[in-house]
This record gives sequence, structure tokens and C-alpha cells, in this order.
Amino acid sequence: MYEVFVNNRLRISVTDNCNFNCKYCTNEGQIHNQNRFIDIDFIRRLSDSIKDRDIYIKKINITGGEPLLHPRFLEVVHLLRGCADAMTLNTNGYLLTPAKITDLKNAGINCIKFGIDSFFQKTTKPFYKKTPCNPDRIIENLFFAKRIMPRSSVNIVLTDFNIHEIRDILNFCLSNEIDLVEFLELIKFDFRKMGILISRGMLFQDIFQMYKGFFKRIFYNIKLGKYLCETYNGLTMQFADDFCKSRVCRNLWTRIDSGGCLTPCIKSRDRIKIDFKQFPKQVEMNNRLMCEAPLINKIVRDYDGQLLPEDVQGDYLPSYIGVIQDSNIGVSSLDL
Repeated sequence: MYEVFVNNRLRISVTDNCNFNCKYCTNEGQIHNQNRFIDIDFIRRLSDSIKDRDIYIKKINITGGEPLLHPRFLEVVHLLRGCADAMTLNTNGYLLTPAKITDLKNAGINCIKFGIDSFFQKTTKPFYKKTPCNPDRIIENLFFAKRIMPRSSVNIVLTDFNIHEIRDILNFCLSNEIDLVEFLELIKFDFRKMGILISRGMLFQDIFQMYKGFFKRIFYNIKLGKYLCETYNGLTMQFADDFCKSRVCRNLWTRIDSGGCLTPCIKSRDRIKIDFKQFPKQVEMNNRLMCEAPLINKIVRDYDGQLLPEDVQGDYLPSYIGVIQDSNIGVSSLDL
């Protein structure tokens, strides 16, 4: 088999549109709601190229915007079926129903990642303006997806919107056996000149000091920029650094935007339009762009939140946090 994608993972944005209008949303770097949907013929040619060239993909992650807005979304999933070991959908969950979740499973989706920042408020995310949202229905969809696709999970972005609820969120996940949860540090992105910071100057690492009692073991994975946390009752939680500060995107996946272009970074304006006569050489070019882009920040911060050179990684982590040097160690069961 031929391996060309970063970490053998492919992330495909099928649309820029979203039915939510979250205050912090980077929308993967694209212009919000420009009414662009990935072309079905492009997906067909991509699928054929992957299969004809025997390219190995561990996971395809389908994202957006809100991918379920794509008018031919099930067809996209059907075409990509068989291209990877697993296929994951990222969604805010609002457009799902139990019937749709069942259809997605039958079409080839193995896991649904729900973007839910709060289980207890009138909306599951912080919005700029009034947006239709039914938290109870979204949570019911999560529970149903967990029943028929056990690896379905929750992504939670930490901001002022939910920082005061962390203990309640942890308890909710534990009591409902939501065993794959990822807390995400806010990526600072200036498209809208908005910065919603964790409240009262709280640092991302402070969370472990305050809530370390929830966890039996905590490891920091350098290559993934993630804290991998095992709870006492066997559940798994992750805390992921701001990808831009941690500079870990190049270790995570290859991404294709809704225009059928390779793009090395959510902040990059670089785009490589895929020409299937040049595929997969273009993927390798994209991967080089990711590796050669200047490093604005290094990976590890000290306990005061200051960034440190890579040669002192781990020296300033709290003593109860181990350090994983290899991204493949201890990740197989934790990797979202």
C-alpha cells in the first residue's frame, strides 16, 4: 500500500456553510457561508484515485462548516466508503435525527464527533446572534449515536461560555459514560477581530491542577499537543493545546477544502488545486509546505503559560503528568 497523507489521515471540508454562528468559530479558515459545496464529481475522482493507487488511509474525517448542509451528503459518504479504515463526521448535531444517524452508519460513517460546549445552557455553543438550537435534541442525538456507533465522541472548546461548568461537564460525561471527550484550547483567530479567552486569566494548564483528581493517569503527547487523561472508571478524555501554538497540524492530517484544494493550515492562504493527473505528487508538495512553514511558536509552555524551546520539553510539566515522545504510544485507544 502507498502512504501519502500525513499520519495516514485525510480531513475533507465538504462545505463552508454552517447553520450556527459561533463567536469563536474559525470555520477552518474559509469565508463564512460563501455557499460553496464540494463537487460530487471531485469526490468521485478522489475516491477512484485513492482506490486505484492503493493509497492507505487510516481515517477520513468529514467536516465543514456544517457538513450535513451539503445537499448530497449521503452520496459523498457512499463514494468515500472503502477508501479508509474508518470514516468520521464532525457536526454540531442540530440537523441529525435517529433515522439520519442510522442512515449515516449504513452509508459508512463509523464515528460522529459532536461539537457541544455546554450540556446545561439554552444553547450548546456561544452564538453571535439568536440561532435555532435545541440542546435536548442534540444531546439525545449524541446518546443515540453512542449506542449504534460506540466511538462517537464530544469536542468541547473552552471559553468564557463554559469555563465555569468544567466540573459539571466532567461529571456529566462520567455519569453518562461518554468515554471519548476532547477539550480544545481556543485557537486565536483574527478573521472577526474577536478573542474569547478563558476567563479571569485562567491558563489551559490550570485545568489539570484544579481537576486532576478526576484522572488516574495524565500523559502529555508532544507530537499531538494533547494531554491524554484516563479516568478511574476507564473513560478517556483529552485536552488539546491551541494547534497554532503547539504547531501540531503537520502531525495530524492532510486537509482538503470545499473547493477541492489541498491546504496546509487553517491560517494559511496557500491552496493547491488538485489535478488528478498529478495526484498524489501534489499531496507530497502540500506535506512539504506544512513542514517548511516558519515556526512562529514552539510546542511546550511552562507552568506559567510561557512557551519554551523544544529541548526542554517536559521539564516544566507538573510532576503528575508523564510525557509521551512517540505519537503512536498510548494513542491507539485514545486517538480521536
